[in-house]
Amino acid sequence: MNQPTTKAVMPIIVVPSVEEVQSFYVDTLGFDHVRGVVGKNGQFEFCTVAKGGARIMFVRTPGREPQRQASRREAAHWNIP
Repeated sequence: MNQPTTKAVMPIIVVPSVEEVQSFYVDTLGFDHVRGVVGKNGQFEFCTVAKGGARIMFVRTPGREPQRQASRREAAHWNIP
């Protein structure tokens, strides 16, 4: 009997904001945007990025709307324990 062989594994990572993660991987780390699906709210539901032989899929946290990221100035005024 022939054994199936795995040629690739792609992790699926749940994140609060697919746009922010996609932007970081593409703009900063040099990945290519392979595909993505935009939901009814105009935000990515998921996207896949690739670099070399690696692919990663990012999926938005179910039922959660993306939050606006605070500016550095705003974040500097927060008291985070």
